[in-house]
Amino acid sequence: MDIPAQGGKQPAEAPSGTLKAAIRKARIEQAERSDVITDLRGAENTRLELLQEAVNLVLDEVPRDVDLFDSGLVPGPRPRLFIDMLAFVEMARDRRTYRFLLDTRHGRVTILESDQLGAMVEAITNYIARRLIEREQALASDQTQLTLRTAPVSIQGTTPAETKASPPSEPVQPPQTPEARAPIHIRRPTRPVTQAYPPQTGAGAVLRGLLNSLTLLLLILLVSGAFYFAAQEWLHRGN
Repeated sequence: MDIPAQGGKQPAEAPSGTLKAAIRKARIEQAERSDVITDLRGAENTRLELLQEAVNLVLDEVPRDVDLFDSGLVPGPRPRLFIDMLAFVEMARDRRTYRFLLDTRHGRVTILESDQLGAMVEAITNYIARRLIEREQALASDQTQLTLRTAPVSIQGTTPAETKASPPSEPVQPPQTPEARAPIHIRRPTRPVTQAYPPQTGAGAVLRGLLNSLTLLLLILLVSGAFYFAAQEWLHRGN
């Protein structure tokens, strides 16, 4: 037998649209999404681990003295399988497609994008082979430059040993004739004699003196005229 509530009223049930019910529903949905994300990340790591095992078989054939490649799986929100410092593999947004990427000076480029494990292993194998060829070419170029720098310089027709053993040859001089043995007299050039103009006398001297006098008189007139005009201007301003 149910005991009636105080006042004879039954307790009201919480409506289905309350905040508590909405929060409970949101938590359930978040838990479901978390399980899905966890499953996807687990599948993503599994695919990258399978690829790593196949790549390690290829790297085992690389010579031991080559340290270009350092393969490793780096976990995280976007796990990546690194082949070396520049190339790596990650999964696309669908968590099923492999993406083989390479960092270059002009940005990041995609070498291959495929959901097939065999195609991705083949692309990585070709990349490793190209890197090995580039290394061999670089080493050969360095060896050639070192040989050219250290090689001795030999004269055409002789060996380096003969070049070092032969004494230095003296310069060949032509036979001297009696005329060539005679002392050579060097004739020094004579300086031109500067002829001084004789002093002018007579009419020339008188004309020069007259011109000097006229020049002095003209200069005096100009100075006097300048003073006169200046005085007139000053008197005019004073009045």
